[in-house]
Amino acid sequence: MHEVNVGRKSLADYRSIVPKDLMAEIDELGELLKGRQVLHVNATAFGGGVAEILYTLVPLVNDIGLEAHWQVLTAPPEFYNVTKNFHNGLQGHAVDFPAESQALYEEVCRTNAAALTRPYDFVVIHDPQPLAIRDFVSLSQDRSTWWIWRCHIDTSTPDPGLYEYLLPSINRYDAAVYTLADYVPEGLTIPVREIAPTIDPLAPKNMQLSPEDARYIVRQFGIDAALSPRTASANAVLRHIRGGTASVATFLESDVEVNEFVIEAGSSADGRLVADLHLRHSVLLGAVTRQDGTAEIVRGHTLLNAGDNVVVFSRPDALAVTRKAFSA
Repeated sequence: MHEVNVGRKSLADYRSIVPKDLMAEIDELGELLKGRQVLHVNATAFGGGVAEILYTLVPLVNDIGLEAHWQVLTAPPEFYNVTKNFHNGLQGHAVDFPAESQALYEEVCRTNAAALTRPYDFVVIHDPQPLAIRDFVSLSQDRSTWWIWRCHIDTSTPDPGLYEYLLPSINRYDAAVYTLADYVPEGLTIPVREIAPTIDPLAPKNMQLSPEDARYIVRQFGIDAALSPRTASANAVLRHIRGGTASVATFLESDVEVNEFVIEAGSSADGRLVADLHLRHSVLLGAVTRQDGTAEIVRGHTLLNAGDNVVVFSRPDALAVTRKAFSA
């Protein structure tokens, strides 16, 4: 195994966004555990949710007075093919686990366990890849080390054969932590705790961007428009507020919205050409989907009929008049 350098973070940076009572509890617990040594072990330092959590969690734990370390497995590429099956199998897929895969898995865990030559107060093993390390160590023979298995995936309906193999390893731990109580499978004989995933509000991916920064970023990928992040949750509300209309997009550089309308029977648009509707200049009909599923770009000579679904580009102030043209 090898150590991951996480740099430094300060809990003080979070005091303006964390409730005071929660921050006081963190300070109190940090004082109680001051000087305790914690080791986190997982499969990789990059590319996964566990790594993202640990890059924030480990330096913050150090900041409150504990001595936290993070190490990742040393393993050949084929080991990760085996443990990918673990992830799939624990999440309910039927998987094969032949004897050669079992031997490789155990050998890698045995080799990495041999690298644990110093004692810790707590060892936190993340997910199934390093799970069997606990089977090959002697650090906790005097019960001075607490071993905790942190499972980040839903294992409520695991592949029976794989789970039968892994369950004895899980039950050798002193406790297990799951993201949700519903993710815990049957058969555990150790204490189980539920802890939601930690999200760093100050991480770059979670920071709010200015419109200018957002436009710059999306343009690097050849995108000149983007969906509003609120659109998904707002659509259901808008269908009721706007009488059958659902806003599906907004443009970053303007207040133009993209809306969809279903033409109602007996409306002024039913059975008429688009050119004859005399819509506002700020309204553009983009496409129409017929009831038989066919679609076409809207032109002035396009004939609209009841039941057609029309995509409309407009400013919000033109929405009421536009809706009137499609409603009976």
